[in-house]
Amino acid sequence: MANANANDWSESYPTAGEVVALGAAEIRYLRTGVKQRLLKEHVTPAAANVGGEHRQGSAISYFGAYTGEGKAFPIYRPDGVTVFTSDDLGRLAFDTVTEQIYVLTAITPTWSVLSSGMDPVVYDGEESVTFPNGLIIKMGYAANTNSTVVVTFETPFPTGILTVAPGWRHSNATLDSPSINNLSATSFTLVFVNSGKTGAYWTAIGY
Repeated sequence: MANANANDWSESYPTAGEVVALGAAEIRYLRTGVKQRLLKEHVTPAAANVGGEHRQGSAISYFGAYTGEGKAFPIYRPDGVTVFTSDDLGRLAFDTVTEQIYVLTAITPTWSVLSSGMDPVVYDGEESVTFPNGLIIKMGYAANTNSTVVVTFETPFPTGILTVAPGWRHSNATLDSPSINNLSATSFTLVFVNSGKTGAYWTAIGY
């Protein structure tokens, strides 16, 4: 006999010797069963080629410690057998070590960090870091080649500068108050009062 209802997905039916008249019931149950499962994560199917799109939140990304303990990012589709092809570009993976989301950008495969609003996304020694809210921190070192040194930013602050904090590097124990002049979105001036100062580390904050 045909499957008894839409919830019955037994692959034993219909049998080879099944009564042809029961085929219609089998088809109806099959269509109803497929629709039941489709509706769990998809828009209600309607007329031909209408509906069936994924609902919000229905996709599940890969999830694991991919940058720790030598564990590699996925190279297969969720079936665990099919190797990625160009059709898989854009798949997502959450790495529990870095707590960042990665996107498949090449079928090498190459997993790239999805932008989180930070610029750069991964810090690699740049002068400047921009936070998602627009706050910018720049940092560097200026050698004392004269009593005053103009520090020019590699990239100006888009709007303006808020403050500069210097940290003197000196060759003797003489201390004096640091002096910062001429703050602007593009540069500032360091004033070295004591000749023993060999330079200054500085941090500038702006937006």
